[in-house]
Amino acid sequence: MISLLASLLLVYLAIVRYFRYQRLYAVQARIRASAKEPSPSEAQSALQVALLCDMPFFTHLGAEVALLKTYGIPSISALLLKTGEFSTERKFTKRVTDTALLLSTFISCPLEHSPTTTESTPFLGPRSNIALARVNWLHRHYDISNEDMLYTLALFILEPMRLVARFDWRPFSPEEAKCSFLMWKDVGRRMNIEDIPETLGELEEWSREYESTHMVASASSHQLANMALEHLSTRVPNIPGARSLVKTVFLCMLDDQLRDAMMLCAPPKYAHILIKTVLVLRAFIVRNFKLPRFKPRRGYVVVENPPHSIDCDGHMRLHTVVRRHHPWYYPIPKGWRLVFDRLFGLTKGDLYPGAAFKCEGYRLEELGPTRFEQCMSRKFQSTSFLNSAISRRSQRSDEGSRRTVWSTNRKTLGPLIVSFHCLLELLNLLMDRLLFFITAISSVCVPREMFLTVSAPYHLVFEPFGWGVISNDISV
Repeated sequence: MISLLASLLLVYLAIVRYFRYQRLYAVQARIRASAKEPSPSEAQSALQVALLCDMPFFTHLGAEVALLKTYGIPSISALLLKTGEFSTERKFTKRVTDTALLLSTFISCPLEHSPTTTESTPFLGPRSNIALARVNWLHRHYDISNEDMLYTLALFILEPMRLVARFDWRPFSPEEAKCSFLMWKDVGRRMNIEDIPETLGELEEWSREYESTHMVASASSHQLANMALEHLSTRVPNIPGARSLVKTVFLCMLDDQLRDAMMLCAPPKYAHILIKTVLVLRAFIVRNFKLPRFKPRRGYVVVENPPHSIDCDGHMRLHTVVRRHHPWYYPIPKGWRLVFDRLFGLTKGDLYPGAAFKCEGYRLEELGPTRFEQCMSRKFQSTSFLNSAISRRSQRSDEGSRRTVWSTNRKTLGPLIVSFHCLLELLNLLMDRLLFFITAISSVCVPREMFLTVSAPYHLVFEPFGWGVISNDISV
């Protein structure tokens, strides 16, 4: 019996090993087979494996650390406070959401749109170009130095790779690191950033020198850091000790120079040791015992996500696909989600999706400060990708365009379709259902105002292990 179990374990470990690196090997083979350097669009496509499939949690966390690290430069933090977009929690969360939507759009959607795209290809459109145009237009209203822009660009390249190398189950491969540099270099070129170094090594050296000169302690950096940490804590349940724990974990992700510039207290040494031990153990489990995602992780932007609403002016709008603590651009729940919210009294909270959080959706050319919402929108009222997406959506059912967890995975329950892949999907579905009911039960056992702060409360616990693949559809 023991030998049988040992044999099954060895077979399982071999299967995990094969599938765990399969996507990476395919990307490496495709890049090495080409005699020329990857184009920006090819680099972007190759990078999706790391960003959405293999290491989505720490690459996303690395982008958040990159944004926070910009607050350590006094010239950047002072300008951000001067904009007035950090004066209240609601303004702060709107800016965070808008920034995430714009960044996710030109990372996920293709940087080069070909008019010869075939009908069978998933609809992509020029969303990345519109997002970049919006970012450039917003930046023109502020006096931002080229060095600050270049430093921010460097952080979006370097920080995810650094964090992944420290804590995830594998680092970026040399091919992925090069693709990340090429993609972001093209983004920087489109943003008119000058003097971008020619290689990743030169960029890293320039960034280190810039930090040593400009990252110094300032009151503006301290103020922004406190606001960012407070925003981070609102994304976890209001359980005693939980929020302080999350803050401690995040502070351990920051280097000493950044904490000094933000005038933040360093976490105790035992916290560093404990967190590193947990993350190293997590990396070992994921690398050796967990099968990889069979579908990309859903983030702020889904490439195939078509417009979902038409406002009173006839403009088509997109909804966010993940509900956050402040549910900006998230549609008012319907169906069983609405029944669940009413059952537990969640519809009465001031953080419920509605007009205050623009539940009608967003348009890329309107993202940013409220005072700038209408300044660009007239130029894009007949945007081709929106019109085309609406026509495509009329040709497919809601099950194809905005699937629920059940409709996505119901095929795994059919007796005629039994395969290894289906069994994995079924396991994923059962895990998701179990976590959902745990959430529902926990809402009865804690005060209502505590439960209202929960946005997919198990997300931070299970997403690092890759179990949150389809859990973003279950946000309460």
